Amino acid sequence: MIPSIELTSFSGALKEPQALRQPNVDAAVIGGEMSAMLSRAVGEPVHGLLGYSFLKRYRVTLDYPHRVLWLDPLPKDWDGRHYEYSHVGLQVERRRSAAKIVAVAEGSPAAVAGIVAGDEIVALDGESADHLDVVTLSRRLEGPPGSKIRLTVRHGGSDRTYTLARRRLL
Repeated sequence: MIPSIELTSFSGALKEPQALRQPNVDAAVIGGEMSAMLSRAVGEPVHGLLGYSFLKRYRVTLDYPHRVLWLDPLPKDWDGRHYEYSHVGLQVERRRSAAKIVAVAEGSPAAVAGIVAGDEIVALDGESADHLDVVTLSRRLEGPPGSKIRLTVRHGGSDRTYTLARRRLL
């Protein structure tokens, strides 16, 4: 999370450079193999990434043939994700029918409990995770700091239920 970011457009269509400043956004300057891999994928150098906390404030439109990105501001209260950074520290993906944990934030409540990448979420607060899509599942892991969630996690062949308190991670 950085205090603010400013983007400046020097498009030929504009007479004057246009600046766009946003406070409190997640962004990353990247290097090494990830930078090289992304650069190969898009055919030009990639030096950084903007996160959801910046992009959620805009309707994003891409004109790929003309290499143009439009950011149309959205109303300040359009997004109801007040707790997007308050969770237990898990990144989840669907693999076949399983809700697999693909990453655990270092020092997060999930990491402290011993949950690891490769484990499977079986249930949240007693409700089976089988029918939950990955977005719903991820959003259910978010909540007010200090609020608790019961996760049943499968590691190897055995299930274990954890009660984890959400906390702000960024």
